[in-house]
Amino acid sequence: MPTSLEEIAARLDDDTLAIVSVSPEIRYPERTNQRRGGHLILLHGRDRDGVWFHNPSGVAPHQSDVYLPFATMSRFHAGRGMTLSRGTS
Repeated sequence: MPTSLEEIAARLDDDTLAIVSVSPEIRYPERTNQRRGGHLILLHGRDRDGVWFHNPSGVAPHQSDVYLPFATMSRFHAGRGMTLSRGTS
C-alpha cells in the first residue's frame, strides 16, 4: 500500500530519518519528470510545507540539505519509504 510523503515526513524527529524512493529526475526538480521511484534519498528534516533531504547523486544545488515543498517532492515520490530510528539503551 503506498504511503504519502507527508505521512513518512510526519515521523521525522531528532532520532528518526527516512529513506524514500523517488525518481532520479529529482536532480532537476524544475523539469517535468517522466516517472516515479527507482532512486533512494535520505529525508532528515521537515516543516509543515516540505522536507529537507540529501541526494548523494544529485547535482548542486540539489544534493545536500535540499529543501523542496511537498507539492514538488510528491511528483517524484513512488509511495515507498522507511524510517530509521536511533535505538535508546
